[in-house]
Amino acid sequence: MPVLIRLETETGVAVADTSDIHNVLTRRVDEGHGTQFAILHMVDPWGTTALNRLQVPLLLDDLEKLKEGATIEDRATIQEVASLAERVLAEPHLHLKFYGD
Repeated sequence: MPVLIRLETETGVAVADTSDIHNVLTRRVDEGHGTQFAILHMVDPWGTTALNRLQVPLLLDDLEKLKEGATIEDRATIQEVASLAERVLAEPHLHLKFYGD
């Protein structure tokens, strides 16, 4: 089930998004025994998970771990999510939301 990752303003206006159509995040976290990831093991693939600027540095650490041993295609998806997350830190009043199926 694909997860939509969306960068949103505080009022919920979409700024940018990407889709994890190959379930890279869920699959790679499951392969890595989830709990080693501070944030990604808490992303609900069937619900909505919202992250603020205080949580994003932990997410970026998790994404770096996911890149280890990832295929080129998986790395591209991970980088797309990381790019959105970096914008949360760089621009005020943004949140990153994961919308599960």
